[in-house]
Amino acid sequence: MKKLIVITGAGSGFGKEMAKTFSEMGHPLLLIGRNKAALDQLGLVNTLTRSVDVGNQAATEWERMINVNLIGTLNGIQAVLPGMTDRKSGTIINVSSIAGFKAFENHAAYCATKFGVHGLTETVRLEASKNNVRVLLISPGAAETPLLSHTTRDDIKDGYHAWKQTMGGISMAPKEVANAVAFMYAMPQDVSIRELVIASTMQDN
Repeated sequence: MKKLIVITGAGSGFGKEMAKTFSEMGHPLLLIGRNKAALDQLGLVNTLTRSVDVGNQAATEWERMINVNLIGTLNGIQAVLPGMTDRKSGTIINVSSIAGFKAFENHAAYCATKFGVHGLTETVRLEASKNNVRVLLISPGAAETPLLSHTTRDDIKDGYHAWKQTMGGISMAPKEVANAVAFMYAMPQDVSIRELVIASTMQDN
């Protein structure tokens, strides 16, 4: 019997691809997201879906980003870490970004949240490792996800699309990130890939 995999933000982007990948590997799943219909539409076997807002409050654009990216990560860790500590086994994989260690113009709030996820992950890893719990981090570069739809500024969207042309007009497929996460998870419990950075070969920053 394979272990349960819990995936937040599973309705689109990286989370959606991770859900499909781990389902193909035969894992039972608990999928969490704001849009339960999108989770149910995946049609994955042996899967429970729940509508949950990990940020747990409505807010302005910057506050929303902080609540989802940083507070949501904290909430997720808090929900599962005590049980893993008691069992002396478990794996938490946080999704950050290249923007978690490299600044990008016009992305101050986003970079701040992802820098925070890096620091949070490293700190919890130190604490959890004493109980044989892995806390890992994957930092993707630009990818074909709905992330850009969250901004209302046309100049930022136009700048991103122009930058993407330097990579041949298309960025990394989310499936590749899901495969990388599956690889990290599949390592023996006593081995931690502490951080993995993955990006398109032609991405220059």
